[in-house]
Amino acid sequence: MDQPDMHDGENILALRGIVEQRQVCFDAFRERVGFQALGPRAIGYELVLSGIHARGSHPPMPGCELCRDVYDDLTAIAEWILPTEHRPSSYQFEPYRPIIRATRKRRLRHEVTLSIRILHRDHYEEPIDKCETRCLVEMKDRLKQIGACDGEWKR
Repeated sequence: MDQPDMHDGENILALRGIVEQRQVCFDAFRERVGFQALGPRAIGYELVLSGIHARGSHPPMPGCELCRDVYDDLTAIAEWILPTEHRPSSYQFEPYRPIIRATRKRRLRHEVTLSIRILHRDHYEEPIDKCETRCLVEMKDRLKQIGACDGEWKR
């Protein structure tokens, strides 16, 4: 794993505050595509970060300024968890969409999400390999380091 720089401690404290305020959770899924000759194939991963408006704020309205603030906070977290060294994998953020999501896993709370796709840098159609899996594991470990919860908020 990459070595932390001397400002990482400050970043971790700031990101822990964001995680707590936004009750950040994450879920990971296999990224699947269908190929005419090969059929469906898992070619990478999707890591989805979810967060909510701060307590006491107005109810979420798709695309409101507070939703954008949540997305910006999720983006700061996403940028921090990305591997910094060059690897055969690439990382793509889903652009902001003014959508409120809900899942039973988290008691239908109103969430803003940010999706990170972990794919091959070259040869997009290749199946999942050790590098993509390593990247996912490291990103999830970094999320846990700042207090984000795997699946549902547990505090």
